[in-house]
Amino acid sequence: PFRDAIEQDRGVPVYTIHAEVEGRSLDVFVQVTQDSSF
Repeated sequence: PFRDAIEQDRGVPVYTIHAEVEGRSLDVFVQVTQDSSF
């Protein structure tokens, strides 16, 4: 899908977001808390 779970650091899921900006692929690492519905 749009986001892929990589690893869990201290119980916090880390997702890699692949976004196309100006024709370039950027990897954005976003940390979401378990309470957040990302």
